[in-house]
Amino acid sequence: MQQSGNFPADSAVELTIKAKKRVRFKLNLLMPEWADGAEVYLNGIKEDRPILASTYFGIEREWKNTDRIKVVFSYNFRLKTMPDDKNVFAVYYGPTLLAFEHAAELIFRKQPLSVLKHISRVDADTFMLNDDGKKYIMRPFYLIDDQIYGVYATARDYKL
Repeated sequence: MQQSGNFPADSAVELTIKAKKRVRFKLNLLMPEWADGAEVYLNGIKEDRPILASTYFGIEREWKNTDRIKVVFSYNFRLKTMPDDKNVFAVYYGPTLLAFEHAAELIFRKQPLSVLKHISRVDADTFMLNDDGKKYIMRPFYLIDDQIYGVYATARDYKL
């Protein structure tokens, strides 16, 4: 089996079967916890079965050389909070941890989940969080090199 694509920068991953003869097996594709809205294509035809996050999507069949499976993930912004403090959180875009290019500790005066409404994608590798006029640049953590950055923010003193 050969994998192609530019995951996680691109949301699609393609697998191509490499086999000298036809072979029957079940291919289990892990659908991660963030994979709501994923789509699976077999030889260009969309699978019509439900795809659930945090499960395996199985395809059992007789496979032949050059059969193609394409998984297209739907990326959304989401938070992961610290286990010991639900007001300390990191921001993800699909599978990708985003890092704030900011030297100071980030403190927001709003509920953690409400931060998601204020994030936008500027381009393929740049995201912007607009917090009451303050703008924070975020980039995928795997692209951070010499920048000063932080990956956690804190929500405090917010009113319910």
